[in-house]
Amino acid sequence: METDISRYEKYVPSVFLATAFAYMVWVRTLPYSSMVTEDGVMFSANDSWYHIRVVDHFVENYPTVFPFDPWTYFPYGSAASTGYGNLFDQIIATVAVIVGLGDPSGRQVEIITAFAPAVFGAATAIPVYLLAKRITDRWVALLAPLSLALFTGQFLNRTTFGNVQHEAGEAFFVGIAVLGFILAVERAYTEKPTFAHIRDGDLGVLSGAVLGGLGLAAYMLTWPASIYLLAPFGAFLLIQMVRDDLNGRSTEYLGLSVATFFFVAFVPVAIYTFLVGGYGRVSGLALSALHPVALLSAGAGALFLHFLHSYLQGDDKPDDAYPVAVGGVVIVGLVFLWATGLASFLERLITTMYSFGYLTSEGALTVSEIQPAGLTNAVAGYGLLLVVAVIGIAFLINRVVRENRPAELIVLLWSINMFTAYFTQARFGYYLAVSAAVLVAYGIHGIIEITNVEELSFESWEDLKSLKGYQVITFLLIVFLFLPGNVVAIAPAIQPAWNSVGGGADQVWHDESMGWMSDNTPAPPMEFNDVWEIPADGDFEYPVSPSPTEGAYGVMSWWDYGHWITMSGERIPNANPFQEGNIVSSLFFTAQSEERADLLLEALPSVESGSELEGMSNDELRSVIENQNEQERYEDTRYVVIDDQMAAGKFGAIATWTEFGQEEPYYTREEFTVQENSTANLPALGPSYENTTLSRLYYDDANEMDGYRLVHETETYTLIGNLADLSQPDSRPRLNSRFTRAHYNDSSAVGFRLSQVSNLPDGQMIRAGGGSYLYDVRGTASVKTFERVEGATLTGQADVSEPRNVTAFVRMRTTNTERSFPYTRRVETDADGSFEVTVPYPTVDDVSVEEGGTNASVESTGPYQVYVGNVGIANVLGTSQVLGSPTESGTVNVTESAVYGGDEVEVSLEEVETGNETANETAGNETTGNVTDGGNSRDGAGEETGDGTDGGTNDGGTSNGSTTNTTPDATGAETQNGS
Repeated sequence: METDISRYEKYVPSVFLATAFAYMVWVRTLPYSSMVTEDGVMFSANDSWYHIRVVDHFVENYPTVFPFDPWTYFPYGSAASTGYGNLFDQIIATVAVIVGLGDPSGRQVEIITAFAPAVFGAATAIPVYLLAKRITDRWVALLAPLSLALFTGQFLNRTTFGNVQHEAGEAFFVGIAVLGFILAVERAYTEKPTFAHIRDGDLGVLSGAVLGGLGLAAYMLTWPASIYLLAPFGAFLLIQMVRDDLNGRSTEYLGLSVATFFFVAFVPVAIYTFLVGGYGRVSGLALSALHPVALLSAGAGALFLHFLHSYLQGDDKPDDAYPVAVGGVVIVGLVFLWATGLASFLERLITTMYSFGYLTSEGALTVSEIQPAGLTNAVAGYGLLLVVAVIGIAFLINRVVRENRPAELIVLLWSINMFTAYFTQARFGYYLAVSAAVLVAYGIHGIIEITNVEELSFESWEDLKSLKGYQVITFLLIVFLFLPGNVVAIAPAIQPAWNSVGGGADQVWHDESMGWMSDNTPAPPMEFNDVWEIPADGDFEYPVSPSPTEGAYGVMSWWDYGHWITMSGERIPNANPFQEGNIVSSLFFTAQSEERADLLLEALPSVESGSELEGMSNDELRSVIENQNEQERYEDTRYVVIDDQMAAGKFGAIATWTEFGQEEPYYTREEFTVQENSTANLPALGPSYENTTLSRLYYDDANEMDGYRLVHETETYTLIGNLADLSQPDSRPRLNSRFTRAHYNDSSAVGFRLSQVSNLPDGQMIRAGGGSYLYDVRGTASVKTFERVEGATLTGQADVSEPRNVTAFVRMRTTNTERSFPYTRRVETDADGSFEVTVPYPTVDDVSVEEGGTNASVESTGPYQVYVGNVGIANVLGTSQVLGSPTESGTVNVTESAVYGGDEVEVSLEEVETGNETANETAGNETTGNVTDGGNSRDGAGEETGDGTDGGTNDGGTSNGSTTNTTPDATGAETQNGS
């Protein structure tokens, strides 16, 4: 019987790995049913949408690479695709081409792409097991894939169905790369390769180095920034070379194997870099000349260290000559990097992976995934197994100090790198998961060795009596460490893997906003999946035209949404999650005047990047614009998209990147009415915020602006405001927080109609349960789209003897929600009574989408009314009233073609008869200025929550975009951490 059992024993690890793989795929595909619809896959987060863009392009042009994309980062185009996905996306595209027999359908491509992160995540269990097996044994090593399967946090989030992240490929390939390096090093000591073997053609002794080098190349082609791995590998080479010298061992074996490892990796990396045109730049983030040069240098460095060792051998050389020489080489290398300017790459490496966030810029820290992880994040992601992993590091340090253990030294240096990286940027949690899983196995292996548990045998119940107390405790401790947080939920933030999986897209953006944009705005005159080379100067020349309704154009929004605009809207964003265009986006939305906002967009095509515009005065911007060539002059940004998150929780991040550099200057203190005869002095958004371009567009519908018009708003609305707990005077109010979204005409979701907020008296607070009150609450569409236009100029002649005010007024109505709002524009006549009023809203639509116009879901309810004299437009109980004593008035229609062309439209005025000084006009759910329509009131509120981790649905964004439904006596507000 024992013989029969032992026959199958060798299959146990394989069966266990297959089980772990199946379990990990199952957990990661739990969101399938909620993410796959008849229309396609609703991919999670931001980066997923660009991965499907890259995969689509690969499939369409297979096997051509994707070096440049003009469908993002207007008006330059982006070469970031050369550092984005690469091998990861090409593998997915290849599978799609095979499954689709050479011509896969769009749905096939989407489904295969959506499954990819789950498969890569589960497959990571294989290199994790093999790594653990190298430094433990085949049985204890099984605890490594078991641990990996139970981890949540960043690793789980980034490897779930539909959350397509190249990080899923990174986690797999970093395991392959480290395993390959260990294989190369171990074969160096077992095969003992020398130059004599090469001369004799006996290259089999370098097989381990060849396989390992291919693993490193695969990792680098998945994520070019993986060049960082040369740091721990290089540190190992230096330490091990010195150790071999001190132990009297030849350095030829290690030097030749490691050199081969890097030279083999060089070949595919060099070829791919050439194919994507990367030799014209030097970058660590995208494939460039730096990558093949670094690999060649690493290989040459390994040979140099060997030759240096050979040179220093001899009786006349001191014993410590080689260690001293190696130290000198390191110093000379650092001096060389400083002298050539290449030290900047070292500085970036230290900032990104070893600084624990202290060297990270304030702007970068607004990105949730770039913020340092804390102990709470670590425990939530890894449970108490993190303790075992730390014990594993302690065992590794003890072992490599006492013994010559090359494989353990590699794992130690790599693991330290992963720990520092994670506590510098939380995004690297997916790397730490791979390392931590191996360390768990090593830690338990060390515990077993100390307690002699492996020597126990149980052939009968009597054998249990031989157990020592400390052995029982060891066994129970190991079981306990696997359970809390990994298998049993012990807190809302600490859940097992199957309770931690989420996914899905912001359907308001994709279905309502971008769905409208793709169908109702003119398509740029460019093929979506064409193949473009990187421009010599990096600046793509878009097809443009002097006509405002022809040519390519940009869409301005915050950088989080760039990939959504590219893929879901098939339009060209000015900014994207590569953080291209983030500076100009921040400058635009925080601009304190329409003039400056326009100058920024007009000057943008004439500078190398938007960051050059920061700090420029308006006169300097005008000078840039005056010197534009024809190409630059007509590369226009035409649309602006703003959502509730930008106006609320993300505004802190938008403000931090530029201008004031912080959010505080946008706040002031005001008196608010709690109840009759009771007030509270609380912080609220002040004039600096209300005057931003973002606020004037989003909340005021471009009122009093002459070059922007609202063309679409979603039927989903959001309540935004502040929450204060007046029962706790010392508590800090939750400011500018986003509340539950609801359909415009749906009163059940929030308990009261949105239109009621506009009827609240100014400064009135709303009870939100307990001692908490909502105040300064506004309700508006969750996503709004505006169009930049030249504006039609109303001209006329008033019968006045001195300058007088002229007011142009029109009521607009959204066709999807039937919301009505006023637009007003005021100017002053010249002394002779002539006037010009530029207005952006047409009253007659005469330009179709096919003719280059916008099929706006906003239309006028009548012609413009023009008044001369001191008048005002008031919103009183749903009625727009023209207050004051106009001396003359007139009406005029404005065509859409006039708005696009900047045409003049003459207004005929007539004297207003005495006794008819005011004109009343009924308005529906109307807003004027900052008085917004929408909002509700009841004894309860719900606000958005954001913890910076986003459950895997936000990769690198500045807010998680989740919402919490309003419930009585319960609140949960969006945090103001810029993440």
